[in-house]
Amino acid sequence: MLLLLAIAAPLITGAKTLYLRDVMNTHYEMKWTQAQAMREGRLPLIDLYRGGGQAHLGNPNTVPLYPDNVLFLFAETLWAMNAHFWLHWLIAPFAGFWLGRVLGMRREAAWAVGVIYVTSGFYMATLNLYNLAAPVALAPALLAAGLELAEPTHRKRAFVLGALLWTLMILGGDPMTAAFTLLATLVIVVVRHGRRYPWLGAAGAVALGTGLAAPQWVELLRILSFSYRGFWGFARDMSELGGWRPMDAFDLFIPFFFGRPDVTYWGEAWHAGQVPLFLTYYPGVLMLALMASARSDSRRTLAWAWALVGVSFFFSLGEINPVVVALSKVPGASLLRIPSKLWSLVTLGSAVLCGLAFARLFDHEGRRRLSRPLVVLGLVYLAAWTVMTGWPQAIDAWARTLIAPPADDLFVTHERLRWAGLCLFNLLLVGLYLLCVKAGARRARLSAVALLLAHAATQLFFLRAAFETDYRAPYLERPALFSTVPPGSRVAHGSNMNLFGKEIGNNRSYPDSRLFWRERQLQQDLFPAFGVQGGLRYEFNLTPEGLDSFLSRAVVQIMWDSEDDQRLRLLEAAGVEYLLLHRELEGSALDAVELVLRRPSAGGELHLYRLLDPAPPLRVVGRLRGSNNVNEAMTLILSPEFDHHNAVVLAGEHEPAAGVSGVVRLLRETDESIDAAVSAPNPAVLVVQRTHLPIYRATIDGEPTTLYAADLHRMGVKIPAGEHRVKIWVDRRPLFWAGALAAISALVLTGLAWRGLPPVLSLGDSEAAA
Repeated sequence: MLLLLAIAAPLITGAKTLYLRDVMNTHYEMKWTQAQAMREGRLPLIDLYRGGGQAHLGNPNTVPLYPDNVLFLFAETLWAMNAHFWLHWLIAPFAGFWLGRVLGMRREAAWAVGVIYVTSGFYMATLNLYNLAAPVALAPALLAAGLELAEPTHRKRAFVLGALLWTLMILGGDPMTAAFTLLATLVIVVVRHGRRYPWLGAAGAVALGTGLAAPQWVELLRILSFSYRGFWGFARDMSELGGWRPMDAFDLFIPFFFGRPDVTYWGEAWHAGQVPLFLTYYPGVLMLALMASARSDSRRTLAWAWALVGVSFFFSLGEINPVVVALSKVPGASLLRIPSKLWSLVTLGSAVLCGLAFARLFDHEGRRRLSRPLVVLGLVYLAAWTVMTGWPQAIDAWARTLIAPPADDLFVTHERLRWAGLCLFNLLLVGLYLLCVKAGARRARLSAVALLLAHAATQLFFLRAAFETDYRAPYLERPALFSTVPPGSRVAHGSNMNLFGKEIGNNRSYPDSRLFWRERQLQQDLFPAFGVQGGLRYEFNLTPEGLDSFLSRAVVQIMWDSEDDQRLRLLEAAGVEYLLLHRELEGSALDAVELVLRRPSAGGELHLYRLLDPAPPLRVVGRLRGSNNVNEAMTLILSPEFDHHNAVVLAGEHEPAAGVSGVVRLLRETDESIDAAVSAPNPAVLVVQRTHLPIYRATIDGEPTTLYAADLHRMGVKIPAGEHRVKIWVDRRPLFWAGALAAISALVLTGLAWRGLPPVLSLGDSEAAA
C-alpha cells in the first residue's frame, strides 16, 4: 500500500495528472462539461459542447452518476477526474483480499490475491480508461459479496453490500464488464453451493441494485436504438480493434513488447491498424509461476478459477475465434464491443490461482512446486537473452518484419536491445525469487513478504508507462487562441477523429520523444477537451464507445472519404464557423474559408480558418426534399444546387416543396430547450442546429408535433404557414420516474439493512422447500 501511495502521491496532491489516451482525448471534455453543469445545480442530459449536443446522462461511458462525481462540486475538474483513478486503485487490493478470504484463504494468501490483481499489466492498463476504473476495481468485491451471501452469519451484510456493489458496477461506466462479472459470480455460487444457496436473496440484491441505478439504464435505453452501437452495431474492423491477438503472447513475457506507449508505439499493424485498448497484458514472472504451481484442497475453487481464466480467454480472442464470430451474428450481439475486456476476468481468475499457490508457500511442498516454473521461466529468459545478444543481425532482420516503416534500422536495433535488457532483468528477477523461496525453509513468512514486495515493486517499475503522468499546471493554462475564437462559436477540429485525414506527424522540434509534449501542444491548439473550457462548441466530436447518434457517426464516416471542398460544405450545413487544421487547405476549398492565423504546432503548423457562409443556428426554409437513404440524403446536401440557407433534406417520405423561406426569432435557449417565434408565408421547416435525438419533444402553439432528422443529423419541425410559437425540449419525465424507482429501492435497502432480511430472502432453495 505504501508503494501504491508513493506512485499515486503526485496525483493525490494535484502536482501531476494522467494524460494517456482517453484520459485527455475523451473523458476530460465530458467530465468538464458535467462539472460545470453540476456547479450550476443541474444534471445534464445533453452535452451541448460535443457533437452538436450528444446524449450525456444516457451514455454510461461518461460515468455521469457515479458517487465520486460529487468531487466535481468542490474540487478542480482535472484533479477530481484523476481522483477517480487513484481512489479505485487504492480500493482494489482490499476487494481482492475480501474475495480471497471468502474463498477460504488464509490472510496472507488473500492479500496476495489483491496485490497481484492490482499490479497486473491488465489492471494498470485500465488507468487511462475512466469508464473501466470502477468496474475493474470492484469486480472482486462483487464476487466476494455473492459468495458471502451463502454464509448465514454474514448474510445481511453481504446482501446490502452486494446490492450496492452491483449499483456501482452499473454506474461505473462499462455495462459489458459489469454483466460478465455478475455472470462469473453466478457460476461460482452454483459450483460451490448449488441449491443450498439463497437464490431469492441474491435475486433481491440484484433487483435492488438495478433499481438504485435506474436513472442510468433508463436513460441508456432511451438513446440506445438511436446510437451507432444500437442501430448499426460494430463493423468487422471495430470488432478486430478489441480482440486479443496471438502476437499479444509476446507481451505476456516482455512488457510493452510493441513499444512504450509514452514514447513510440509501433504495434498498430498487429492490432487492425489501431493502438489496442489495453496497452499491456504483462502479468509478471511471479504471477506466471504461481499460476503454474496452483493447488488447493478445494477442487471446486481451483476448477472455477481455471475455468474463469480459460473461458474468458477463449471469448476474448474476438475475430480469430470462429465461435465468437458465430455468436456475433446473433441478434443483439453487435451491441457488445471489445472482447479483450474479458481480460478483467482472466486477470481475476489468475489472481485467485496465485492466492491458492501463495497459501502453499508456508510448507515445503508448495515452495518446491513454485521453484519448478521459476526455473523454466529462467531458462526461457536466458535463451531469449542469449539469442538476442548472440545473433543480433538475425533478430534485427526478424524484428524488421514486425516493425513497419517509417521506423529505421537504428530504431529496430534499439527495440532488440530493449527486449534483451528486459529478458536479462527478468532473468535476474527469477534468481531473486528462487533465493526467496529457498530462504522460506527457515523464515517462511519473511520469504513470502519479500516475494510479494519484489513483485509489486518490479511491476510498478516495468509498467510505469501504462499510467504515465505529466505535470498538471500546463493543462490549466489558458490557450492563447481563446482571444481569437469567440466563446459560443461552433468549431470543428480537423485532427479530432481525423475529420480531414490523418494530419499530425512527428514534430522534431519537441525536446524529446515523450508523448506528453504532443498532448501539451494539443491543449494550446484547442483540441476539444481544452477548447470547451473557453465555451467553444465542437461539431463531430464523438466518443469511440459508439453510444453517440448513429446519424452523426454517418456524417463523420462520409467526411473520411470526401474531398476538402465537400467536407467544407458539410461543415457549412452544420453551422460550423471555425475550422482548425494541422495542414493548409488548397484549391477550390480556399473559396469557402478565410485564413485567420497560422502558428507553429504539432506536426508543423496550425491553421485557423473562418468559414464564410455557415448555416445559422435556427432557420426557416421553404424548399424541402425527403429521403429515406443516407447516401441519397448526402448526395442532395453535397450537390451544387443545395442552398443550406433556404433548403433542407428531411428523413422520411415528404412531398417536395419549393416555397419561400420564413423568419425565426429566438426567445429563449438553454442547454436542453429552445423557444422560438416563427413566421412563414407558406408551409416550411424550422431547422435547428442540434443533433437529432429521440429524447427531444416539440410543440407548435402548444400542440405536440413530430421532430424529424434534418440534413441527416439535425432537428427539423414542419411548420404551417403563418405565425407560430415553437418549443423544443428534452423530456425529463422518464428520468423523474427512474429517480423515483431509485429512491424506493434505496428506502427498501435501508429498511432491510436496519431490520434484517425476511426469511424468504435468507433461506436456500432446499431450506425453503423443507
